[in-house]
Amino acid sequence: MIEVSGLKKYFSTGLFGKKYIRAVDGVDFEIEKGESLGLVGESGCGKTTVGRLILRLVEPTEGKVIIDDTNLFELSKKDMRKLRHKMQIIFQNPDASLNPRMRIGDCIAEPLKLYKIVSKERMNDKIMELIETVGLNPEHVNRYPHELSGGQNQRAVIARILAINPVFIIADEPTSALDVNVQAQILHILRDVKDKFGLTCLFISHDLEVIKIMTDRVAVMYLGKLVEIGKTDKIFNDAKHPYTKALLSAIPVADPDVKRKRIILKGDMPNPMYPPSGCRFHTRCQYSEKICEIEEPSLIGNGHKVACHLQ
Repeated sequence: MIEVSGLKKYFSTGLFGKKYIRAVDGVDFEIEKGESLGLVGESGCGKTTVGRLILRLVEPTEGKVIIDDTNLFELSKKDMRKLRHKMQIIFQNPDASLNPRMRIGDCIAEPLKLYKIVSKERMNDKIMELIETVGLNPEHVNRYPHELSGGQNQRAVIARILAINPVFIIADEPTSALDVNVQAQILHILRDVKDKFGLTCLFISHDLEVIKIMTDRVAVMYLGKLVEIGKTDKIFNDAKHPYTKALLSAIPVADPDVKRKRIILKGDMPNPMYPPSGCRFHTRCQYSEKICEIEEPSLIGNGHKVACHLQ
């Protein structure tokens, strides 16, 4: 359903904009219809930028995003607007996603009116149906966002998104700003609505346990590039790339008697303005060899793809 090819985004900086931050630097992946793909990596690796580029909330430097045989980057603003209702995003902070001067019911009604989804006579019934789908109560319709909790506002955001019948949703850290007990509720709702409406999803998160239960495949990102991509069980049980192994080793174990060998990465993530030559991970990799410093590895493999010279 979705094909991302050669996706790049360079942000100009410095005096006269002569220097560039390579936030996303050549990303390729596909998402099948009805599939959930997880995108993981350290803060600052470019995950959120990828999500915004796919929806053209940020204009790309280079690359293609093809949805149902249509290259979004070739569309005019008018044509892009016609497709907006098919592609939606859940942001990290639900409070910032809702108009503080509008009641929750009005927030949900707004896209229904904009895209003329239902008639005026059926408007209230549709709003109540959506409210029930996401687990809110009828009295929440007449409340303002500041009168609700973060979890309730995130439910309202999901209801508003579902109102316009999208086919593709990007969830960008949708639970990281919520309490732990509320996170589980929101994740349960997201899984239910995905199955009920047959949605295709890109799930962006740094929480690997969430990714494990929410996705069919996982893509691991480091310094603007993908280093590994494969089925979720394969990634968690048989990771190939040293960076992926280091991320997985950081997952806490609930049993205090079980000790996991922690892989400590040396140094910090390099400056994306001056990325290392060759493999971008070689400056922190304990297995690095000479070829890693010179030649950039390609993301290769059959199904389970890895960008590493040593695999």
